[in-house]
Amino acid sequence: MDELRKNKTSAKLKNSIQVFLGRGLLSRICLVILILFVMIAIFAPYISPYHPNIQNLRNRLAPFSSEHPLGTDHLGRDMLSRIIYGARVSLQSSLLAGLFAAAIGILLGLLSGYYGGLLSTVILRLSDAHLSIPGHVFTLSVAAVMGGGLHSIVIAIGLGMIPTYVRMMNGLVLSCKENDYITASLLTGESNLKILFKHLLPNCFPSLIVLFTMNLGNGIMM
Repeated sequence: MDELRKNKTSAKLKNSIQVFLGRGLLSRICLVILILFVMIAIFAPYISPYHPNIQNLRNRLAPFSSEHPLGTDHLGRDMLSRIIYGARVSLQSSLLAGLFAAAIGILLGLLSGYYGGLLSTVILRLSDAHLSIPGHVFTLSVAAVMGGGLHSIVIAIGLGMIPTYVRMMNGLVLSCKENDYITASLLTGESNLKILFKHLLPNCFPSLIVLFTMNLGNGIMM
């Protein structure tokens, strides 16, 4: 039974990848742009023509030229270098915020969908209240309370993403827990913890991966 479940999960993931790659030229172009963005962020120190914080007040607000393809800012810093390094900061903060939100949201969604009852009601109502607040307003408010710094921004963005994982995970668990292999696991005496993390969570991975990648873009925009 475990082997059959693993095969089904693997097949779902492969089908998701094949569907994405087979959607045409536009999807492939988007994939290339995404890979290019990630590579620029990783190799920023080697690609950037200047250090992003080096100032040259004699050359401030300079127009584009061979030395500064995108010009300079009001402190004489090279704009192209700052954009390249900015990709690293954006990707890092969005990735950390997504992992933070996924860890908490997936756990709450698992518990809500599996146990139901009062626990589910409380978790879902809190998620609904959270979703009623505009994302930018919530993120700015939390960041202002926590103060400056990358860690505060990551936590603020991550807290704003949690309800999306809760809602999706709750729905996925509600549909998956009615399957025969879950009933068989209960009849054989498997613990709830084992059912949650060995049977239910792996079968929800394909949809969660899609949500995670969508939230990466939202996190960068935030």
